[in-house]
Amino acid sequence: MVKFIALAALVSTIAPTCALLPLGLMHAMPGIELFWNWWTWWQGDASGIIVVAPLILSWAGGASPRWTREKIAEGLVFAVLLVAATQAVFRVGAYGAPPYAASFLIVPFIVWVAFRFTQREVTTALAVVCGIALWHTPPSNEARLLLLLFIS
Repeated sequence: MVKFIALAALVSTIAPTCALLPLGLMHAMPGIELFWNWWTWWQGDASGIIVVAPLILSWAGGASPRWTREKIAEGLVFAVLLVAATQAVFRVGAYGAPPYAASFLIVPFIVWVAFRFTQREVTTALAVVCGIALWHTPPSNEARLLLLLFIS
């Protein structure tokens, strides 16, 4: 896991460096603005790798386990509660109040899915949380950095 995250962090430096270096040379930009653009781009790429690669690998793996009626019912209840809690947490943030402390309300759901389901469901649940959080994030650089920090 540590090697994967370190590799994701290292590989994510390529795109922002290669793209922002010519941009900084062609357009007069203060150094700090160039740095924050690089940081946002790097963090977005790293977070994307950390979330999407396990999702793809878990779904591309072997056969899925057999689900009983009880497991299907638990999965449906879990999915509805996870989406409702995530919507509630991040919709609040979209209307003015910062959701930073409230985002910890999602943690019990991640623990639930980690103990009761397979890696496939864990990565899917994390992707759903990240998608909803992204949907409700205002289009400012600071908000995006905070979102990427939450995702990471």
